[in-house]
Amino acid sequence: MSTSAKFHERTLEDFLESATERVREDGRNNFRAICLSSNLATEEIVRAFAIEFEVSEQGEFHHLSTSYTKYRRKFEVHLYLYEHEQTGTPIIFTLNSAEDIRRKANPVILGNEGIYHLWIPPNDMDAISDEVLNIEGCRLTRFIGEKFGQEARSQQERRPEFKRREEYSGDDAAQTLEEAKMDYGITPTKLEFEIPTKASFTLGNEGGIVMNKGDAEFFFNDIVIDMAVSRVAEMNEQIQSSKLDVIEKEGVEVFEKQSLEIKLNNGLDYEDADDLITSLKEEDFYPYNTSAEKGSLLLTSRVIDEENGGMFSLTTDGRQMSVLPKHGSSFDSVMRFYRFVVENFDSNAHLIEA
Repeated sequence: MSTSAKFHERTLEDFLESATERVREDGRNNFRAICLSSNLATEEIVRAFAIEFEVSEQGEFHHLSTSYTKYRRKFEVHLYLYEHEQTGTPIIFTLNSAEDIRRKANPVILGNEGIYHLWIPPNDMDAISDEVLNIEGCRLTRFIGEKFGQEARSQQERRPEFKRREEYSGDDAAQTLEEAKMDYGITPTKLEFEIPTKASFTLGNEGGIVMNKGDAEFFFNDIVIDMAVSRVAEMNEQIQSSKLDVIEKEGVEVFEKQSLEIKLNNGLDYEDADDLITSLKEEDFYPYNTSAEKGSLLLTSRVIDEENGGMFSLTTDGRQMSVLPKHGSSFDSVMRFYRFVVENFDSNAHLIEA
């Protein structure tokens, strides 16, 4: 990039003011907010990054810095980890490029238990799209979308059994997205908006939100927090609460467990069991000790998350799934599994109280 991605500000207010100025002064700068889901304390997240990054405290932030070489040229990476006080959400701010994040930050985020992208489910992406477009003067300029689940999302949807992906840019992007939803069940995974005098930004379903023009304070407070983080806060809290711990009670060690309960809108039957197991393997889950009984589906399995080594047990009667992390495993494998169910089998699957 043409200028250093390094910030010197120590408070959020000053940091956002500086980001606004730097994006305005150099149109090649994009200000990124990478929202995470984590049940780790900030210090534990910092330790995970410290394996690949140099770490220093900088007021309200932790400055994470590293570099890499490409085509004999050195690229510096500067990330600023911040914890949003009201929601406890870890957020990384940066002026670095998407490639820099893919090379240096993503391996830490995806390779450590207890840290995951702030995933926004399809129905919530739909709702965010509608909410942002209600801002006066706002227009959608581009979208990328996919067909999730196997059910029809409208009465007029054509061939709902097929997966689809659509990318479109144009002045009529909002109308085209609505048509894609109705005709082909498309749900947005990335949305690009322009709000006159406020901000132009891109919002993705993995918590990456990028401002390429505008006011960083508005961008952070009204878009990142109010539109994205707050919308999925309850879901994140419920998933992070799933656990299997050993506690001492009256001098005796006992299990304390909290499973994640997923209610399916479209039930599974015995014939779906093989498809479920095959699809799990394709998403880097390894099911073992699997048992499926005929009739109304009764399936039990233990599952290893091959991305980070997490483990959980799975039980389903075809209408509801019960997921319980193994003792010592974190929530992110359970989060990945819930995402797998929503994106591959039932886009209307939702969480219920255990």
